[in-house]
Amino acid sequence: MNVAKALAIIAVVVGHTDPPIFSIIYNYHMALFFFIMGYLYKDNDSREPWMLVKKRLRSLYLPFVRFNLLFLLFHNLFFFIFLYSDQVNFNGTVVREYTSADLMENAVKILFFKNTEQLVGVLWFLRTLFLVNVVFCLIRFAGLMLLKRYEQFTAIAVLVLFAIGVLMSLRKDIVSAEMARAFVSLFIFYLGFLYRRSESVVPMKAVFAIGFGALFVLLSSYGTVMLVYVGLVNPAFFVAASILGIYVNIYLAKTIARTRAVVFFDYLGQQTLVVLAFHLLAFKIITWLQVIVQDQPLYKIASFPVLSGAHGWWIVYTMAGLLVPLLLLQLRNGMRNLIWKPKTALP
Repeated sequence: MNVAKALAIIAVVVGHTDPPIFSIIYNYHMALFFFIMGYLYKDNDSREPWMLVKKRLRSLYLPFVRFNLLFLLFHNLFFFIFLYSDQVNFNGTVVREYTSADLMENAVKILFFKNTEQLVGVLWFLRTLFLVNVVFCLIRFAGLMLLKRYEQFTAIAVLVLFAIGVLMSLRKDIVSAEMARAFVSLFIFYLGFLYRRSESVVPMKAVFAIGFGALFVLLSSYGTVMLVYVGLVNPAFFVAASILGIYVNIYLAKTIARTRAVVFFDYLGQQTLVVLAFHLLAFKIITWLQVIVQDQPLYKIASFPVLSGAHGWWIVYTMAGLLVPLLLLQLRNGMRNLIWKPKTALP
């Protein structure tokens, strides 16, 4: 699953680079993450929901707060060096310089699990994953404690919430969008949970992967799932695209796991949170290079998420988005070891 997580984070990074395969990437990459998290869910936590909440606060909420506060701290510096600019419009909004009151207001929002900083806006995933984990745990808890047929109860509850999520996605308010995203993603999470139980009987063959991959590409030509905006073409399309994309990636993960490349992919899969948090910042290195090469005004550095992925630039962005965060992690670890390394006693 670490290899599968690596494939998922690569897809996330590629998806933000304005690639020519945009629709293909967006039709499976977030679903793959929720599937993996469902696979890794431990049913023992279902008997103690508060312990599950405690674990997820530590593994999801605290990183969300830490990274958002870090980027909030540097917000005005980023504005000064053109990483942000009020001359660049993204989805109808612009980023402006913060006053002291703005900093305090956004710090409070972060503590309440709300995104504020553009360069770590992708951390919405942690909030949604937190909701999905808690809702699934409560469903399992209710089934285990109150009913004998708790497996059937789980399936029915997940399907009902999925239907509710689809209906809620038709509304435009923020609260409905947040819950809709969680309820829709819950279904994919549940598929991952079921897959772990039946993994040994699910055939993983090259002929199936090739066939499903071809079908997935064909399907992707008819629409794109934007899970971050709950942009479902329709429920059947979402489910079909998710399952096909997930199968192909799980097959690839199992194949890579039998090669020497597993060392890199396993490591990358363990560091997905770091890459998720810093890849948009890493993109700015390439955007700055593009601005210089193309002799564009400096405020264009604030283009989000990239200036342009055309003419192969999306590949360069992808490499920076994956490698720079890992280099930053190595630098941080090296400095920590240098500072905290215990002194060796003299003989």
